[in-house]
Amino acid sequence: DEQPSVTILYTNETVAFNHNVVSNGPQVFQAYHFPADWPPIEQLTLATGQTNATIAMAQTGPAPDKGLIPYLSDSYYDSTVYAQLYSSLAQRNDTIFKTFIPQLATGTVQSPGWSVASDNKTWTVHIRPNITWQDGICCVNATDVKMTFDAVQDSTIGSYLYSFYSSILGGKNNVKVIDANTVEFDLPKVYAPSLFVQNILTSPILPWHLLNPVWRIPYASWKSSCFNTGQAASTCSSLSYTGGPVGTGPYSWVGYNPTSLTNHLTRNDLYYFDFPVNGKTALQSRNAWAVKDFYVTQILDSQPAIAALQTGAVNVLDSQYHLETQQSFINSWADKVSYPAFGAQEMGFMMKHPIFGTGVDTPLGKSDPSKAALAAKYVRQAISHAVPRDLIIQQLLFGYGFPGITTPVAGNYRTGFPITAGFDTALKPYDFNLTESRQLLQQAGYFPTTPTAPGFWDAYGVYIASALVAAIVAISAVYIYRVRRKPLRPPSMPTTSQ
Repeated sequence: DEQPSVTILYTNETVAFNHNVVSNGPQVFQAYHFPADWPPIEQLTLATGQTNATIAMAQTGPAPDKGLIPYLSDSYYDSTVYAQLYSSLAQRNDTIFKTFIPQLATGTVQSPGWSVASDNKTWTVHIRPNITWQDGICCVNATDVKMTFDAVQDSTIGSYLYSFYSSILGGKNNVKVIDANTVEFDLPKVYAPSLFVQNILTSPILPWHLLNPVWRIPYASWKSSCFNTGQAASTCSSLSYTGGPVGTGPYSWVGYNPTSLTNHLTRNDLYYFDFPVNGKTALQSRNAWAVKDFYVTQILDSQPAIAALQTGAVNVLDSQYHLETQQSFINSWADKVSYPAFGAQEMGFMMKHPIFGTGVDTPLGKSDPSKAALAAKYVRQAISHAVPRDLIIQQLLFGYGFPGITTPVAGNYRTGFPITAGFDTALKPYDFNLTESRQLLQQAGYFPTTPTAPGFWDAYGVYIASALVAAIVAISAVYIYRVRRKPLRPPSMPTTSQ
């Protein structure tokens, strides 16, 4: 109703792949995408005749970009590499069942190894024993967990998530080692249990034996360390550890080729621990975890990326190519999957603007200052009614998308499908209705019966039109740069029950 921004549309995403290598691409790529782990390489099964295959995925952006320590990078492109490197106390399952799986924590989906006391502030988490790091060091323990959450709450490392974690956890002293395999979180105030699991327990756990800030890598050097940058050891020779990132995930780091802009990961043969659904035994029972080597490479533009897929140079194209705009390819390439995504296109308002922000310079606002905010709302609503959402989706995106209602909670109002938990299926987008738009402007005091001054559209129409054109051009010509991560989210992003 207030329309602080005009949500134009919600996006569909398309992933293209090569069925000669991957046999279950449609099922896996449909179910495992943001905010679940992406890319889901460990979930893939191989086509007949393939053994220990290599998978190469192309994406539009660079990795490493800001780094391979999740707490130091808000880049979606970095997350496509580090998602396979690390494990968390709880793993976010796919976007279909929307459950949380105890991964480094003990227990089952029905009875996980975490619990909260009756005060809803004291959390106890039991860690699965005998889990080996990718460098062969055993074992993951409570000290690793505490260091991870201490680090993100230390301003020295410069994490973009510092405020988010600190506001929930309340400081380093609130994360306590009870014994080697038990950690306690003493929250300063009640935090919804489902959100604690989603936002805290899904955080990737880092190795204390390599990143200890006292005798290994000081917090201030984490960002420049080879652990974070993935660069050659010579670039961080002053540090006591000069290797790349190490975790407990299904794939381990091999290296980065700066010439080909390619990251190389290989199957982690120490990934032997069995946790529900996606542990080693469960994966192998469905012939998954079969890819031996995984490469992530940057190919900036869609046409070279499509050519690389067609020639077999790569096997998967990331959704950020927006292949739905490449109609000749999308209509001829059978191996693809499209799904409702979490992206949105919107046009935001500067809420201090005197016309559509505060409303003090609207005719109604000038004549009755107590109604200035109401007049500004009428103007914003009028602009929203002037946006042809369906026309943009059909003509520029070839039908790949849904009219937008609110940001960032997304869904398809026609089918009632909530892409994001919390989507109100009773809401409908503002329709393209210039008559209603004019009526709303009249309520704000524009278009007087006796024209004594330029009307709203005369004065501001060119600016509104320019804004709409800019939005349309952005949709049709620019790849949406998504800042995504696994499984982290800064406080400005929504929480979703995935």
